[in-house]
Amino acid sequence: GGMGFWRIETAYADDMSFDQDIFIREVRNPYSVWFDPSATSFDRRDALYAFVEDRVSRQEFAARWPKAQIVDFSGDNQGDALWWYQNEVRICEYWYKVPEKRTIFQLSDGRVVEEKDYAPVADELQEQGITIVDQRETEVMAVKQCLVSGNEVLAGPHDWPGKFIPLVVVWGDLLNIDGVDLYSGMTRFAKDAQRVHNFMNSTAMEVVAKAPKAPVTATAAMIKGYENFYENMSVDDSPVLPYNIDPASPNSRPIREQPAAFPLGLVQMANIAADEIKATLGIHNASLGMEGNETSGKAILARQREGDTANYVYFDNFSKSLRYSGEIINDLLPKVITTERTLRILGEDGAEKFVEVNKSVLDEQTGQWVTLNDLNQGRYDIAVTIGPSYSTQRMETADAMRELAQSPGPMGLV
Repeated sequence: GGMGFWRIETAYADDMSFDQDIFIREVRNPYSVWFDPSATSFDRRDALYAFVEDRVSRQEFAARWPKAQIVDFSGDNQGDALWWYQNEVRICEYWYKVPEKRTIFQLSDGRVVEEKDYAPVADELQEQGITIVDQRETEVMAVKQCLVSGNEVLAGPHDWPGKFIPLVVVWGDLLNIDGVDLYSGMTRFAKDAQRVHNFMNSTAMEVVAKAPKAPVTATAAMIKGYENFYENMSVDDSPVLPYNIDPASPNSRPIREQPAAFPLGLVQMANIAADEIKATLGIHNASLGMEGNETSGKAILARQREGDTANYVYFDNFSKSLRYSGEIINDLLPKVITTERTLRILGEDGAEKFVEVNKSVLDEQTGQWVTLNDLNQGRYDIAVTIGPSYSTQRMETADAMRELAQSPGPMGLV
């Protein structure tokens, strides 16, 4: 389709816990998400608002919001703009940003905190010798969310802990032409070749299917009284076809015509269309795991890389969405994980390790309590790498070492 979405959510770790975790959820219907049309950035981070549509049954709507009214959303001339249906009601998440003035403090230990976060722990920090070094007024965008129907707010507004609207768009191939963003998926420009391929195969199948049902040649006198047999012979497949002897041709009988020859031209055109599809997509047999003209491993890998190069824009755009997701999660971490926790971390090779965060420990040298792996300390960046998985890299390395061992030279001698 050329466009998709996922979203970042926070939820309790389980039903009997107060700890919250961060989750990535799919948005199954990409056309249910609407961003601020004035947003121009690739990932739409500059959007001031966004909508996520959903539908619930009338019974569920009445049970969840008994005082709400089911009304139409007037003033929208777009298609499918009704906010009520025969058995369903459309509701909508409304995400928006509100500019807020805040006072921030720079502390002597290097931290930058807001006034509202500093006030509750001011005495404790002063006892530790941590003082305010500098302060200033700043304007930040607070993100809020509420649930709305056609003309009223059903729930909210609720404060979102992060500074980004947690909706991530994933583009296929995105072009801006005369100020209008046009997006497309991999198959967009292969549609014509696919239609030719489908038409040729369908026509060939029709010719082959009609071969055992070729028409019968007979005189009117031969089939007089048996017209129903001959009209329905292709459907009934009757084992017996009675006929009359025609006095004008007593030695003749109804004869089935020779069926049409197998349409080789249609098959050739279908194969040409299949090659055009591969050429348009840049995806050849090697990329699909099928056997082609390549014989050596290097040739197969080279043909596979051709497909990756031809469609690099999709990998690149996907990596940009991953990076934006990382920024959203990075912004949420110190605001969601605020207590002492043990987190499970997955390494590049898939190995697990457990890390304690926000843990208070006693520094034996200073005699003061310090926080181990404090998520509020520091600012971090996101790096995204798109490429083969760790297991694939190991297999490629093993193949390369095997080829070196089989070749003459120092490696072969070893």
